[in-house]
Amino acid sequence: MSTAGTQTEWHPAYETGQSAEGELLRPGGLELTARAIGCCHLSPGARVLDIGCGAGASALYMRRAHGFEVVGLDLAAASLHSKSERIRGVGLVAASARRLPIATSSMDAVFAECSLSLMDARDEVLAECFRVLAAQGRLAITDMFARNPHALGNLRTVGDIRVSGMISCAELEAQLAQAGFLVEFWEDHTPALKQLLFRCLMKGSDLEQLWTQKCTTKEESGRVKEAMKHVRPGYFLLVASKRGHRNRFDER
Repeated sequence: MSTAGTQTEWHPAYETGQSAEGELLRPGGLELTARAIGCCHLSPGARVLDIGCGAGASALYMRRAHGFEVVGLDLAAASLHSKSERIRGVGLVAASARRLPIATSSMDAVFAECSLSLMDARDEVLAECFRVLAAQGRLAITDMFARNPHALGNLRTVGDIRVSGMISCAELEAQLAQAGFLVEFWEDHTPALKQLLFRCLMKGSDLEQLWTQKCTTKEESGRVKEAMKHVRPGYFLLVASKRGHRNRFDER
C-alpha cells in the first residue's frame, strides 16, 4: 500500500507496504502479483509501470523473477533511494499518478496493487494509465471492493478515512469504461484479505486500526468499523486492456 496520487499522511505500514517483521502487507502478496502477470500475458523485457509502488517489493520481484523493465512510481519514492542496493535495476519516480511523467504509449502494462482506492481523482489516474499504455497494453488492479455496495453511502459519510475510496465493482467498471478500458478478467480474492487480517490478529496487531487511523474520536472509529461490517469488504484482481473482450463483473 502506498501514497501515489495523494498528499495524505500515511501510517508507516502503508508507506512501505510491509509490517515491522518484513511481512508484505497486501492480500495475496507476491503470489497474487504473479497471478496478475500471467493474466497480462507479459514476456521478458516487457515495460511495466508500478503505480503506488511503496517499498518496491513487487517492482523488484517483476524485475528479478520475470526480467521486466520496471518503473516504480510513488510520492514517497524519493525516500526509497536509500535502499538502492536492494532495488537495483528498478527505476523509481517520485510523482503523482494523476500526472504521470511517463511517455505516451510507452508501457506494456501498468500495475496498481492495493493503491488505486487510496488515490484522489481516480478518473484522472485511469486516464493517465490509458495514455501511457501501448496498443493492447494491460492495466492490472488488485484492491478492496464492497461486496455490499448498498452500504457504501454510510461509509462515505464518516469523513476522510483510509477506506473512503473503497468502491463497488459496478462503479469501477463504469470508470474504466469512461477511461477507454475494456475489462478482460476479474477474479475474487476475498479469502486472501481474510487471511491477512487473521495473520495480523494472531501476531497481536489489528490491521483494521489502519482503517480508523485518521478518526479523531472513539465514536467516529466505531462508526467506521460498523460501516465496514455492513460493506463487507472483499478483494479482487482485475485486468483491463485498450482492446479486448469485455466481461461483466459478477458482483457478490
